[in-house]
Amino acid sequence: MHTILGALSFALLASTPPEAREDSSPYFLVKGDPSVDRLPLERTAATVEVSGVIAHVELRQTYTNEGTRPIEAVYVFPISTRGAVFGMRMRLGDRVIRAEIRERKEARKDYDEAKEKGQTASLLEEQRPNVLQMNVANILPGDRIEVEVDYVETLSLNSGEYELVLPTVVGPRYTQGSKEPAPSDRSRTPPQTGTGVAPSYKLAITAHIAAGVPITAVESSSHRIATIMSPNGDLSHADILLDEPEGGNRDFILRYRLSGDAPQSGLLLNPGGDEQFFLAMLQPPARLEPSAIPPRELVFIIDVSCSMGGFPMDTTKAFVNASLSGLRPMDRFNLMFFSGGDTLLASESIPATPPNLQRARRMLSAQSASGGTEIRPAIEKALRMPRTADVSTSFVVVTDGFVSVERETFALIRKNLGVANLFSFGIGRSVNRHLIEGIARAGMGEPFVVEKEKDATQAAAKLGKLLESPSLTRVKVDFDGFDAYDVVPESIPDLFVDRPVVVFGKFRGAPKGHIRIEGYNAAGRYSAATSVETALAGSQSNSALRLLWARHAIQTLEDEDAVGRTDEGEKRIRTLGLRYGLLTQHTSFVAIDSAVRNGTRDLQVIEQPLPTPEGTLSMNGSIGSVGYGAGGGGIAYGAGGLGLRGASGKAGRVTSPPRVRQGAAIVLGSVDRKTILKSLQPALRRVRVEYQKVLIAQPALNGKVLVQLTVESDGKVSQAVLTSSTLGHPALEAKILEAFKRLQFPKGHGVVVINYPMILRAEE
Repeated sequence: MHTILGALSFALLASTPPEAREDSSPYFLVKGDPSVDRLPLERTAATVEVSGVIAHVELRQTYTNEGTRPIEAVYVFPISTRGAVFGMRMRLGDRVIRAEIRERKEARKDYDEAKEKGQTASLLEEQRPNVLQMNVANILPGDRIEVEVDYVETLSLNSGEYELVLPTVVGPRYTQGSKEPAPSDRSRTPPQTGTGVAPSYKLAITAHIAAGVPITAVESSSHRIATIMSPNGDLSHADILLDEPEGGNRDFILRYRLSGDAPQSGLLLNPGGDEQFFLAMLQPPARLEPSAIPPRELVFIIDVSCSMGGFPMDTTKAFVNASLSGLRPMDRFNLMFFSGGDTLLASESIPATPPNLQRARRMLSAQSASGGTEIRPAIEKALRMPRTADVSTSFVVVTDGFVSVERETFALIRKNLGVANLFSFGIGRSVNRHLIEGIARAGMGEPFVVEKEKDATQAAAKLGKLLESPSLTRVKVDFDGFDAYDVVPESIPDLFVDRPVVVFGKFRGAPKGHIRIEGYNAAGRYSAATSVETALAGSQSNSALRLLWARHAIQTLEDEDAVGRTDEGEKRIRTLGLRYGLLTQHTSFVAIDSAVRNGTRDLQVIEQPLPTPEGTLSMNGSIGSVGYGAGGGGIAYGAGGLGLRGASGKAGRVTSPPRVRQGAAIVLGSVDRKTILKSLQPALRRVRVEYQKVLIAQPALNGKVLVQLTVESDGKVSQAVLTSSTLGHPALEAKILEAFKRLQFPKGHGVVVINYPMILRAEE
């Protein structure tokens, strides 16, 4: 059993007043004169050690005072939502000052006193569970400062694939409706570097994976990496190096798979000492037969706010369209769109019949990005909708999460547990993972993140696989002869296929007995036991379990105490943070150099630009590789790095051939992608001919279209739908659909759904 575990900035900013905004990061508010004082971030480095399902991460950020006077810097940076921060060090030349954990107010007081005395000091505080703020005072001219932060986390596992996420940038937050005041030293919004402008600092990441069994695949969907397997032929170890030092404007995502079948239940132990800890990973039973799958209800709650413009909106439409195609006539569904307000497809869920699905696709196609992100009222309205008896109901929240009402949202969901399973989809290069994962955690569901258009196919397929049927309901965990206590989480959600549940806890006495998972499925009562004794070998090295248990317990308390902020809740969180040496909203790390280095005490305020997360629009409205904004006198949209110039409005002849460019085709089905693209070519050629005919009369016509095709097992196209279009030319759009309806695909592959984007542009 131990072997199993061992195997292991956007348009909203342009239209929202400063008091309703937060900032991207990492950034600096530097005390001094901008003409002479600068503190650029030179390098962000991460060293990752993965052992089984536990990762230890060391973050190092280096910067130098290039100015002429002593300065203070305040900057923000993200960490993993699962991270348990347990250490901080400040390196100043040859000196290493280790931080100590303090109650938050006490740590701030100690820091301010040291700053006034002229001592170099650093303070690490939690803004949100995945956003940290660092203050460093009295940095002298020429000082080179390096701050190191340590945290541990458990890796997520879904469908046999392990995932490690290292956030590098924090997206802006829409704060309307939040009860959380912004920190006083961040009341102003620093300028942004602009969309598409690379960060000035370098990013370095190295990771070592010790899986215990052979690793079959390693990939990163976000960055270029180099993978080095062990030179002695041991495929259970791998080293990963980042091969893209300028990639600091998007999250680093690493995924890997192991050989063999999907892992079964497993257990890690940390015996000895005053407290003993365990981590149990419990696997659901096998998939049910299709005939045993009950009717389902699927409700999409879709963000159409400004920040979803461009790539996020395009991907959302493709993802929802693909998901709707997987519904059966006996299933029910509904769509809700929210920004500043909300709009429903129907007052209650409707049957998934062809006319209803077509109506939903038309409504989805008509959506455009605008307004703020009022997510909490939308979820509240969805929770109040009439429910259908004896149906497995699941909500899917689709958003980039650029809001700051996380706590209020979590509290709302927790108060309504039992209404539905809740899944969350984050769409974008640097989504608010705290919100995305917190929604799913509070609703006992599953979070997904889609960083690129091509990932939507896989995400839709995973969702469909999960929602086919709950593998186990009325789940409970029992301890037979194993004296467990302080177990988190206290309640277990329905289990879905290929989605294990992780339980942390403490135990008394000798590690013996069994941990048993029980529940019900269509076949009746289910029970499976894991022996504690088999986890003893190698258990002495699992010291991180105490930190992971404490972090999970703190996270549960934060969710429970989300809105009330009770004195009792604050006290319990503070006590856990101090006892286990963890950063929390009520505990901070402070490091103070004993030497008085600055006698001038002259501190001014300047601002330096922030990097804009890739895929979002900066305050100046410029266009990056994705996103949207004004361009060429019209509106320019981005898709998968393909930019579309806005129409100039000039009359005249087209002096060069028109261009019809393919985006990333999203395919839901079993046909090889190369085969699909080859079969699409005749339609693409026909579209080019029809487009050229229209350009004779309208030489400035440009646009982007998204066609969805349903291909039957005989290879014929049974349905061709224009799910979105910016052409504004019905006749040409009809010709485009006609070209795709004539296509013939290979036979014998089952039903395939294809979402095919194209950019039509006239070159002058």
